[in-house]
Amino acid sequence: EEGLRSFGSRLRRVVLCSSIYGQNVPNPTLYENGLAESPMQYGIAKVGVEKLCKEYAVRLKQLGCSVNVVSYGGVRGRVSDEFELKYKALNGFSDMLDVRQCIGPIKFLLSHDSSGITGHVLNVDNGYGLV
Repeated sequence: EEGLRSFGSRLRRVVLCSSIYGQNVPNPTLYENGLAESPMQYGIAKVGVEKLCKEYAVRLKQLGCSVNVVSYGGVRGRVSDEFELKYKALNGFSDMLDVRQCIGPIKFLLSHDSSGITGHVLNVDNGYGLV
């Protein structure tokens, strides 16, 4: 606990990164070999990141430090063309994220403009989670 206080006293903002698989299970139709290509431990780790965010948010709030997490959807260029087409078909907005869309949310959460936000999971998924 003392180490956490020392760590938190120097920080004002922490942003962790997660994935939509921290909140949703993978859709087997996205993968050529079903869920065999989507390891269960990946989603479990992302759930852990989001829980860690909330734990740290509570523990560091009294030290003036906010902790949040950005949960990303699929990012174009990191998957095969076939996967991208399947992903787009499942997403009502028909698009994956461009890597440039991943930076702004982090900049916002690191800025003073986010000073009233802590323990929040910000979904940046181009609407994937809506459908």
